[in-house]
Amino acid sequence: MSFVREGAINPFRETGGVYKAVRTLQLNRSCGSLRTVYSVEKCPTGLMASFEIEGQLKLPDLSAIDSTVETWVPDGPGSVLGHFTMCWHAEDGSRIKGEAETHYQIPTNLALKSTQFREILIDFRADRKHLEQQERIVLFSDDLLKTWTFPGRPDGRVKPAMLKSG
Repeated sequence: MSFVREGAINPFRETGGVYKAVRTLQLNRSCGSLRTVYSVEKCPTGLMASFEIEGQLKLPDLSAIDSTVETWVPDGPGSVLGHFTMCWHAEDGSRIKGEAETHYQIPTNLALKSTQFREILIDFRADRKHLEQQERIVLFSDDLLKTWTFPGRPDGRVKPAMLKSG
């Protein structure tokens, strides 16, 4: 379900993609909110995902969605807390921002050792009756992020001399 960069751990790999989660999504501009309870279970043909969605939305027609990065915070064995910000583009040129909080429950004793991130690239097409969405997800570690931000300094310590204003 995800590509995994060196140093990151995919907690879903051990379960073959089986997990449960609760996600809340709050949109700006009085566009509404959703609460989703979902589970992914094994079935004879692969995996079956079930979703229960509660909430109300009042949205303009959407035309695109920006990529995002979800932060995963370790929360003990089999538990991960996630947060990400989404940005949808509306046909009228406006943008809708969504803040998502997710609690993943994974049937494993595996615990993340450190904060991780999920880069989520999304391509979607939608009209009033259909939605088609494709995603590419890449997991990466805090250590890898630090090597991108501070080349040659994977420990992430920043000296004041390294910072420049402007």
